[in-house]
Amino acid sequence: TTEGDAYRFFSFPEPGIALRVNAPSDVHISLNPVSFEEVPRMEILIGVNNNTNSIIRRNGAEDVVVAMTPNILRPGFWNGFRVVFSNWVVMVFREGEQFPFMGYNMQEFYPVTFYGIRTP
Repeated sequence: TTEGDAYRFFSFPEPGIALRVNAPSDVHISLNPVSFEEVPRMEILIGVNNNTNSIIRRNGAEDVVVAMTPNILRPGFWNGFRVVFSNWVVMVFREGEQFPFMGYNMQEFYPVTFYGIRTP
């Protein structure tokens, strides 16, 4: 993961990504139609607020999903997640789990062709 304010972008393979992060809190994933920070975008924030919540945020401003996820990130360990984007729906899974811990049905569709990751 990249530490700091800037996202590091990669091509988004369909239907989604699997990633492992080693961070004590605040993993940010951005789903974008372009390879830089721009609106429209969906942000997935895992382990925010001192590793107590996770959020799906629309266009950098509107929290559309807030989930209680205490200690979802284990400091000193590689934490695995999957992000799936299909049929206008974003779903976020823990590695090895069948059901998502967060999901959002996008009301405004745009193609997700890139994802960015950072740990501010």
